[in-house]
Amino acid sequence: LYVDQGIIRMGRSAKVIVAVALAAAVGFLAYLQIKDWHKKNIEEVVVREKVTYQKEKEKLEQKIAELQRELSVAEGKSASQEKLADAFGTEGVKIHYRSSREDQKIEDIEKQMAAFFAYIDGKKYLEAKNLKGGAYRQFQTVVEILTENPPIITGETDNIFRVLKNLAHFYSTLGKDRVNLTRDILKNEEEILENAMRVFYLWSIMDRTDLKKFKNRPSDEMLYLYSSYFLHTIGGRGYILRRDSKIRTLSYHYCVLLLDRANTEKLNSSGIDIRPHIDMSLNNIKNQMGLAYRQAYLAELDNLKRKYKM
Repeated sequence: LYVDQGIIRMGRSAKVIVAVALAAAVGFLAYLQIKDWHKKNIEEVVVREKVTYQKEKEKLEQKIAELQRELSVAEGKSASQEKLADAFGTEGVKIHYRSSREDQKIEDIEKQMAAFFAYIDGKKYLEAKNLKGGAYRQFQTVVEILTENPPIITGETDNIFRVLKNLAHFYSTLGKDRVNLTRDILKNEEEILENAMRVFYLWSIMDRTDLKKFKNRPSDEMLYLYSSYFLHTIGGRGYILRRDSKIRTLSYHYCVLLLDRANTEKLNSSGIDIRPHIDMSLNNIKNQMGLAYRQAYLAELDNLKRKYKM
């Protein structure tokens, strides 16, 4: 009996051992399967990550190449010292960018303006359009016409005819020849336009009693009116959007500066909020390639942000 019981116990132990061995074997095989499956998953993830990385790398390389091309174009459009001297005189090349009119001498600004008008006359743009009297006389005529025929600032969207009138404002008031003359100068003299816009802006904010030669400048009311037109109306924004990005960016910037002056002089009769335009100009300047005075523009806008507590 004892022998039989011992055999039974040994049989049970053997079964337990066999069961444990089988469980271990099954577990080991399962581990191998899971390990193999996990390894394959990791490899698949690695492969996908490599593909994604390669695509992102190619996109970045393409973007870098595009930026390098844009930079090359921008640098190619930067005016040489000889070109600036030709357009603004030798004194114009020496004068550094300044944001304050108190730092400017009206004599220097007027010399640069005289040189610029002479430069435009020498290019024969007016003769091609059969316009008489020289560049400065044509500029005076344009100021007179635009002053007498202002665009619509408030109530533009009251009806479709007002919108259409604003959209065609310059063409209807100045005529085809003068509009095409302006377009030719913008297209062919892109290298010097940043400097030209600065010279004309400084001239426009000078104290009138200091003006010697070029006295017939636009009134402060007209400057406010047209800066409001470009910033605030469908027609004005349409004109700006059709321009080259650099001219568009600079035009918008100077309109903001003129609107700020209008606020200071209590001329903002339309009550245009300058703050969103400051932000827009700041964004435009930051994203525009090839600006010679980028840091100075940004400094001007930072000053305005502080002034208007933005």
